[in-house]
Amino acid sequence: NDPGQVPPVVAEDGPADERPIALRKPARACKPPGEYWKQSDSDSSSDDTESNDGEYGHVVNCLAEPQSFKEALNSPEADQWEQAMTEEITAHLTNGTWEIVNLPPGQVAIVSKWIYKLKHKVDGTVECFKA
Repeated sequence: NDPGQVPPVVAEDGPADERPIALRKPARACKPPGEYWKQSDSDSSSDDTESNDGEYGHVVNCLAEPQSFKEALNSPEADQWEQAMTEEITAHLTNGTWEIVNLPPGQVAIVSKWIYKLKHKVDGTVECFKA
């Protein structure tokens, strides 16, 4: 018995499974995701007692998310966007993510950009402004 040699495997006595071994599972049909945001005919059946008549789409589309700092401050919701930016900066300072310092001479600051998002409730109304 060589210590580096693996002993042969001895099959146990008993009923052997006669079924063939599956070589591989059948491939699942791949398809791209559907357009979940569009209302299908089945969703708008006339049997429904409650109908939103597209209210959700209307509420979501009536407020635009600003694409820049200037747009945010010039929008009718400027106060809400300013509050959202203040909350975001305060959270970063509180968590110690970074600190505000004076830029040394000859150095260039890292460019950053505000991203603005509206968060909606299930009924489509605005839950909060995120910056």
